[in-house]
Amino acid sequence: MSDITNLPLSGGHQVPEMQHAVSESIGSPREEGSLAAGHPVPSARLGEQQPGSDIDLACGRDTVGEAVPSLTALKPPARIEEQPTGLPEYFDRARAQVAGLGMFDPEQMRRMRSDIVVVTRLTKIPLDRLPCDPCLLRPLLQRVLPARHRITAKRWSSIRSAVGRLLRMTGWCDPGEARTPLGEEWQAASDRLPHPAQKPAFANFARFCRHQGIRPGNVSEETLEAFRAWRTTRTLELDVPHAVITARRLWNWSVSHHPGWPQRLLRTPRDPRRFGLGIDDVHPQLRADIEASCANMARFSPLDPRHTRHTRK
Repeated sequence: MSDITNLPLSGGHQVPEMQHAVSESIGSPREEGSLAAGHPVPSARLGEQQPGSDIDLACGRDTVGEAVPSLTALKPPARIEEQPTGLPEYFDRARAQVAGLGMFDPEQMRRMRSDIVVVTRLTKIPLDRLPCDPCLLRPLLQRVLPARHRITAKRWSSIRSAVGRLLRMTGWCDPGEARTPLGEEWQAASDRLPHPAQKPAFANFARFCRHQGIRPGNVSEETLEAFRAWRTTRTLELDVPHAVITARRLWNWSVSHHPGWPQRLLRTPRDPRRFGLGIDDVHPQLRADIEASCANMARFSPLDPRHTRHTRK
């Protein structure tokens, strides 16, 4: 490269230094190494918009006008000190803590280590920066496409189960209660569900209410919000909104088909993506005018001059 920059042209001029320009356009090895290590590159050189903070990217949050980054551009949150609760913040300490308990034989520990290594490979985040907090880990796992890495759905489910077992043993997630009885009232409602696939989703909500001491007659919209918070912070459920919607739908179905069930429908919360007002949110006079106009249009009569208009000749 140095020989090329010193070659004279036909007019006697020297070729401008191209090595600096090339390094500025594609990035020098030093900058490429920094990018591979997870350090941000100044946007003034690349001409790109600056994404959100590291925590925003890890949690899946995004600012207005910016696209959600892809998995290759996703950076783990900066490593912080341990919380006062004593829970391990990252998977390297969590794995060491579980290994120190001596509850697994060498073969089980080998399988768990293998599953965690697969997670680090799929998320492209090293073990010492992979967070244990379900609120931070969930968006990282949601971005993983197992089929892209030739991993079957069954294998990916087994990997997530191993990660969830590790989080339960370290105190980040609550222990599973799949074998805990539902109780007479909740079990009667579960037996009336039309499809067997609906019973596990309803059982999760029923066990949460029993654990909180909430009877079916005291269930309200606040109970569903508490269920949402619990599934978000204390479980590794990847699709928490779907679990809450399913619980509400099955509850309302029981209200309509179970004669002994509390006759209280759980209302659907307002969609935050919806910017219009409902009919119950407008002024009473305007609502009365709208309803009168709709009723008038429902009583359409082709012979009424108010409902028809003259055609031009």
